[in-house]
Amino acid sequence: MEIEFLPRFTRAFNKLPKPIRDLFKDKLHQFVDDWRHPSFRIHMLEGTDGVWSASLMYNLDTEC
Repeated sequence: MEIEFLPRFTRAFNKLPKPIRDLFKDKLHQFVDDWRHPSFRIHMLEGTDGVWSASLMYNLDTEC
């Protein structure tokens, strides 16, 4: 699986508090191992071509 981060994501990510960045890194490894795990609530965004949304926490969502 290839995961690509846009420059704007990287800039925003680097501004997050370290505990959130660490949580993201842990969840990213879990995502690579089992991207269908229900905790990610993955779905394709309507009106896009191959843009998916995944949830890290209930109040922190990301697009990939």
